[in-house]
Amino acid sequence: MTTRPPAMTGAGRAVRFAIMLVAIAILASGRSRLAPWAGTSPDRWIATIFACLLPLLVAIEMRVQPFSRFSFLRETARTPMARGGIGALLGLYAIAILAPVLAPYAPEAQDLANKSFLAPGPDHWFGTDKFGRDLWSRVLYGSRISLSIGFVSVALSVSIGTFVGLLAGYYRGAVDIALMRFADLLLAFPRLILLLALIALFQPSIYMLVAVLGLTGWMGTARIIRSETLSLREREFVLAAQGFGFGTRRILARHILPNVMAPIVVAATLGVGNTILLEAALSFLGLGVQPPAPSWGNLVRDGQDVLIQAWWVATLPGLAIVLTVLAFNLVGDGLRDAMDPRSRQDPRSRPGSPIR
Repeated sequence: MTTRPPAMTGAGRAVRFAIMLVAIAILASGRSRLAPWAGTSPDRWIATIFACLLPLLVAIEMRVQPFSRFSFLRETARTPMARGGIGALLGLYAIAILAPVLAPYAPEAQDLANKSFLAPGPDHWFGTDKFGRDLWSRVLYGSRISLSIGFVSVALSVSIGTFVGLLAGYYRGAVDIALMRFADLLLAFPRLILLLALIALFQPSIYMLVAVLGLTGWMGTARIIRSETLSLREREFVLAAQGFGFGTRRILARHILPNVMAPIVVAATLGVGNTILLEAALSFLGLGVQPPAPSWGNLVRDGQDVLIQAWWVATLPGLAIVLTVLAFNLVGDGLRDAMDPRSRQDPRSRPGSPIR
């Protein structure tokens, strides 16, 4: 006997409807109003990423229903820590996309004569740096750059890793050996050293940083998807599809890929936090986002020489990095629990459970 999933409550419909209204309003406002302090190309695509991210997340939440009989987000937010991570990420998203509204000053506005190294106060919540620039405004705009680099780099690396893992796991043999040995070769190099070597060969820029971070982070995802594909290709529904004469592309796209989405989503969520840390490290070393564009990494670098006299210059952007990475890790753990069938099993059906 099968049971129907419970209908969405009125509160759930209201929340989803409100999110969709916000998403539509964001998209209707146009990229020019969302762009940061100038009209340069990187600023435009950063604004576009944040304008499209909320509708994309809502669409994923509405489509990813096979993982649970209940709402996907409800399963993810079962624990208080996961709920805290989701709330923190929603707050970060709102802060990043509303940075032009929330920032009291332009991130490039300088006043060396009167505002150099002002402590946090009512006029400057996070204080100012050595050039008299408002640190709160720079942290807000830096969140756009750091989060955008994390999202796009992880999307690139997960896409490559999924493609390689599907091919290696499905074809096996020589294809599997060649692809996995190449992945093992790249994994043999420390990623930070590999990043430093690649970026040193080219002029640092946001585009180069995204490409390098994406092209050096796919190996772990490929190995996970390969192992899942090796198991799935022997399942009855895949063998039946092969028996019906379906092509390889259809089998991979329609039968195997939907069943490996759980580890893909978890790996992507956890990967964003790791990528933000790498971007901050590269920017701190001067090989990431270049001044005057603000990112959390170069904001920390600006305060490394004045940790005693002006502790806020490096400490507050560093706290932003810590909280963001922690939020992504908490959400990743919640996603992993939500997509684990054993954690979603009805307690009454578990062995040894009392029958009521």
